[in-house]
Amino acid sequence: MLGSGAALLGGALPWVAVVLRDGGAAEVTGSAAAPAVSGLALAGLALAGALTLTPTAVRVVLGALQLVLGGLIVAVSVPTLADPPGRSVSTVSGITGVAGDESVRALVASATVTPWPV
Repeated sequence: MLGSGAALLGGALPWVAVVLRDGGAAEVTGSAAAPAVSGLALAGLALAGALTLTPTAVRVVLGALQLVLGGLIVAVSVPTLADPPGRSVSTVSGITGVAGDESVRALVASATVTPWPV
């Protein structure tokens, strides 16, 4: 439950700090960098509540499902660490009005992962 709560909170925090070639800057939140994290975290919180109400035999199955959800949260977060400029395309596009992955990447001078998703 603690992990799901932290993941849900992380959706509102900056994951990537972007500096544009024209000198502008932007912060990409977790919900923009990895949109599936919030939904998976909510599912994890709901599952934690269900664990308290179920018989022991069902808890084993739900516990395994909770582990799967945790693994999925990690799996959808890792691409942000691997490709910060790629995960900032939607935010930069919204700021600049430029569309297209390659066009937006050309505008980014640097994209640094903040400590939160790590």
